Amino acid sequence: MTRKDLQSFKISEQVKAPVDRPKGKKDKDPAPPPSVGFPRIEAVIESGGAETQATLKARAATLAELAKAGSNKDKLAAKKAAAAYDKARSLLDYLLATKAKLTGG
Repeated sequence: MTRKDLQSFKISEQVKAPVDRPKGKKDKDPAPPPSVGFPRIEAVIESGGAETQATLKARAATLAELAKAGSNKDKLAAKKAAAAYDKARSLLDYLLATKAKLTGG
């Protein structure tokens, strides 16, 4: 290349411009969520939770029966599910007791 060629040489003419991804439209004011907490659990606590507790106990009993029979894989899965139901039941017990203390009942 001669000196004249170098003076008129521009890298931008030789390299293709990168293409940016189109940016999606963003809502300026997104709708707020209907509840900031856990609406299903809140509804159970407000209703007293008696029928939910009974349902959890019945399902835990069914899982305990499944943990006694079947293949080892099924037994392990049933034991894990039963433990999860026990934790959920104890959480509901705690929340209902806290509600009772707060309301003076």
